[in-house]
Amino acid sequence: MLSDDLIARLSRLATFSNDPDEVGPRLRRLVQTPSNRWRLDWIAELFPGIAESDKAVLLASIEEWQPPLQYFVPERLIALRNQLAKLSADGFIVPQSDEHQGEFIPARNQRLAWLTGFTGSAGIAVIAMDKAWLFVDGRYIEQAKRQVDASSIEVRHFQKPPTWQFLAGALNPASLLGYDPTLHSVTDIEMVQKQLAKTCIELVAVDDNPIDALWSDRPAAAFSPLVAYPTALSGRSLPEKINDAAAELQAKKIDATVLNQLDSIAWLYNVRGGDVANTPVADCFAVVYASGRSDLFIEGEKVTPQAGQHLANHVTVRRIVEFDEVLRDMGQRHLTVGIDPSRVTHRMRERITAAGGSVQPLEDPTSAKRIRKNDVEIVNLKEAMVRDGACMARFLRWLQSRPADALPDELEIVAALEEFRAADPTYRGPSFPSIVGIGGNGAVVHYHPTAKTNRRLEPGILVLIDSGGQFLTGTTDITRTLVHSQPSAIHRTIYTTVLKSHIALACARFPKGAVGGQLDGIARAPLWRIGLNYDHGTGHGIGAFLGVHEGPVRIAPGANLPLDTGMLMSNEPGAYLTDRFGIRLENSVLVVDSGTDHAEEAYLEFETVSLAPFDRQLIDVDLLTAAELKWLNAYHARVRELLIARLAGEDAAWLHWATTPY
Repeated sequence: MLSDDLIARLSRLATFSNDPDEVGPRLRRLVQTPSNRWRLDWIAELFPGIAESDKAVLLASIEEWQPPLQYFVPERLIALRNQLAKLSADGFIVPQSDEHQGEFIPARNQRLAWLTGFTGSAGIAVIAMDKAWLFVDGRYIEQAKRQVDASSIEVRHFQKPPTWQFLAGALNPASLLGYDPTLHSVTDIEMVQKQLAKTCIELVAVDDNPIDALWSDRPAAAFSPLVAYPTALSGRSLPEKINDAAAELQAKKIDATVLNQLDSIAWLYNVRGGDVANTPVADCFAVVYASGRSDLFIEGEKVTPQAGQHLANHVTVRRIVEFDEVLRDMGQRHLTVGIDPSRVTHRMRERITAAGGSVQPLEDPTSAKRIRKNDVEIVNLKEAMVRDGACMARFLRWLQSRPADALPDELEIVAALEEFRAADPTYRGPSFPSIVGIGGNGAVVHYHPTAKTNRRLEPGILVLIDSGGQFLTGTTDITRTLVHSQPSAIHRTIYTTVLKSHIALACARFPKGAVGGQLDGIARAPLWRIGLNYDHGTGHGIGAFLGVHEGPVRIAPGANLPLDTGMLMSNEPGAYLTDRFGIRLENSVLVVDSGTDHAEEAYLEFETVSLAPFDRQLIDVDLLTAAELKWLNAYHARVRELLIARLAGEDAAWLHWATTPY
């Protein structure tokens, strides 16, 4: 739809260039950028005086563009192996990651999906000359088996046995295994080297990723505005945050630190962007110096006047292509650079050390403060939960009041979720692709419907709906499992047991210093008692209008970070019966001080902040204890109290029914 005539007309208006040969590629990048509400304002800034008809064509192009569908093509595997032979490599590692080491990565960097067909958010493939493996966690086993050609690529659980322990025995001894150092953290490469050294398998860094040379229809890089995020929402100013980071460097006698994770940079500088789907961040890098000076590396044309004014006097904005040069310069000046080895890529470290600098392990200086929300952020995130709760109430009423012969399919449910949330003026998009699984699809933990797998809801069939929104005041994540009518006894028994697990964690009190691994079993215990379990974590951190999965805090086996006040997390136990149904019940919870009497040490507990009723049809009250029933009634009363003023008519009447006490 981007005709030559349209490009020519917009070139005459463009603020950044009047050359169609420059404007055209930028327009194509704009079309291939994840949608966000800032784009309307930005289009007006980029093309002042744009005609409404041209704007409509441009916006239609943006809405209609979809990244190329990824599915397994045997010829791609063959071509990659031919490339490896030219490099004298015996294999190659293909992770689901990019240079920013984030969860959601742009379509341009979805190399794992392009090669294998697997579209999950976490996974790693290892391609040898005669074998190939895809390693995923428990969330994605069933999805990977559906998406990957088992005759060409073997799907394996990454912990059964551990990936690199398995490969140390599966790869030929003394093999040369190639990897792209821009896609792996320092910690990951050091761990892999240690595991593979036992069989003399050598890792070899490859300067140019061979997949990029083969990917002919690779999407363009995103082109979205950088937007200032006001202190009224962030709670702390940009200078305060930079000064805190600089003070930490001074205390540890470190000259500078490098930041590559986009949520860290967005939080530090109080900015947001639209370069990555589901997470409001911009493609950039940053360096903070002990002196308090700070450099932000980003395409200058993305910095709106508002963002430029916000950054002025505190941050030097530099071209993103200068980042490698600055890393080398720090090395040549023999600076000591603090890096978080679990986040910074192997290539970044090598740029510094090869030039003569030294690196020192340093936890991301934004991390501890970012995961503990300040008072302003907490007020704002609770507002986001109320807004999202009202959207969810309207959606749930819509779904459960439909006639039995006119029930929606999975894709229609996804569209409805987006429509109900998009009606809120502070909504900026989903916080992750909505998970809507009907019947057996719900047993695929992170299932996303496609035209090929789409299923229609029927009476007596469960639907698992896991969704969330990015609101200006906060990030939401909520899961409800529903039935339109006619639930079975087994549905009610397992649903109520998952609810018991959810309540158990929601009511937990624990000493300050307890870690997520200690709390995980509290949620699993009711399910264990009936012989069920789930192969995913019980809870993850959630950002403040940032990433819906915010590390490093989590509740899961082996999680060892102490929980503390201000941490926003999920509470999401589940049960999955392969090919039959899945049940997951998720709320967001805030870690707060506990008022436990007689405590001789500090205790903490959870405050549930998500707001949506549980499905009354699926609750077997006889299976709940008096304490569990008390919690459920109190929760539903709070849902009604906080949401009712935002609803009207049939929506309000439905909420009254859905929250009626037992």
